[in-house]
Amino acid sequence: MESITPFEALAIASFLLALSAVFAGSEIAMTALNRYRVRHWAKSGSRTGRWVYELIRQPERVIGVILISNNLMLQLATALVTLAVADLWGREVVGWAMLGLAAVVLIFAEIIPKTLGAQNPDFIARPMALPLKGLLWVLAPAVWGINQVSSLLLRLFPDQDRRANDLLSLNELRTLVKDSGELIPEQRRSMLLNIIDLERMMVRDVMTPRSKVVGIDLNGDIESAVKTLTSQPFNAFPVYWENLSRTYGMLSSRRIGRLLSRPKPSMGALRELCERPYYVPEVAALHQQLSQFRQRGRSQALVVDEYGDVQGLVTREDILEEIVGEFNDGLQPAGRIAPQRDGSCYADGDAAVREVNRRMGWKLPMRGSVTLYGLVIEHLEQLPEGNLCTVIAGHRIETKSIRNQTVLRMRISPPADADADADAAGEEQ
Repeated sequence: MESITPFEALAIASFLLALSAVFAGSEIAMTALNRYRVRHWAKSGSRTGRWVYELIRQPERVIGVILISNNLMLQLATALVTLAVADLWGREVVGWAMLGLAAVVLIFAEIIPKTLGAQNPDFIARPMALPLKGLLWVLAPAVWGINQVSSLLLRLFPDQDRRANDLLSLNELRTLVKDSGELIPEQRRSMLLNIIDLERMMVRDVMTPRSKVVGIDLNGDIESAVKTLTSQPFNAFPVYWENLSRTYGMLSSRRIGRLLSRPKPSMGALRELCERPYYVPEVAALHQQLSQFRQRGRSQALVVDEYGDVQGLVTREDILEEIVGEFNDGLQPAGRIAPQRDGSCYADGDAAVREVNRRMGWKLPMRGSVTLYGLVIEHLEQLPEGNLCTVIAGHRIETKSIRNQTVLRMRISPPADADADADAAGEEQ
């Protein structure tokens, strides 16, 4: 203290405490950074973004240099304050001065800067990137030695792959997209969530069931075939003998035009224009099937079960609708799912459970049934003999039209309505 006055020592100590606060805030900021945002900075060509990304990829070295620098600042500041207080007021006051210094360090060099670092990691990390890189070079030997000792001690604990911190599971990615808020417009957010959900869905979830597939029977005449081709709003038709189990080929919209442009269409010409049928298993994952459509240059396929029986038809548009939503091209039959003002809806029995859930925002069970009719049969464990009312997952379901033990039309109430009418659950007996 012979070369500087006590007041100069206090001024230097204050400066050192400010540096300690900067290091404390930087420590939290570096650990609170959004890794994916920093990776975007680095890939976009930002120099400071690249520096920050290099730092967070070696967290043990960054934390080591920050802690060494921070503790060095605190030790020097404590020593200067002790000597200055002893010179000004005597050694008897030093103990009280240390208590006051501890409170100052706790508030101004720990709590406040670390809180700011957690709240504004981007604002703090970017300007601190270059100074930290310089300190890493200057203090490299000390950091290396401390890290070696730390590594030996860390071997006592279970090891974890560091790369796991940079990866996201599907559920974590879904949560990240949902919580993006205004950063991603709602429509795009919905599309991203639908893409993620393709991993969970199978072809049978979106296919047109066999009973609804419109095709051309080769046992018929050309006039009936032309009438079907020109009156039905479909882009492809299976061509078969008697039923879909004996499919001859597929007739696409492009080849339909060739057939109809001939002066005298015939069943022979229709057969010549057919493409070889393409079969896919009903349990194929949607994202894989979309890739298969692209690789094979096909846009539709017949869906078969484990025994090879045709169960329905799936098209590329069916899968794309799961991502972007239903195409409103005016060709879809009206009234398949008709929402009502009271929150209920009318739906055809062969409407997909998933489609109803998506349109109405419900959570009807999708364990094994694809269609609403299948859901009712699975719940009842028997075929309906007449109109009935039952409750499934809190939803009151009333059949409105049944033909040949097949539900053609039904009304589904939201859970709130179903709770009030739960006593109706036994009416199917």
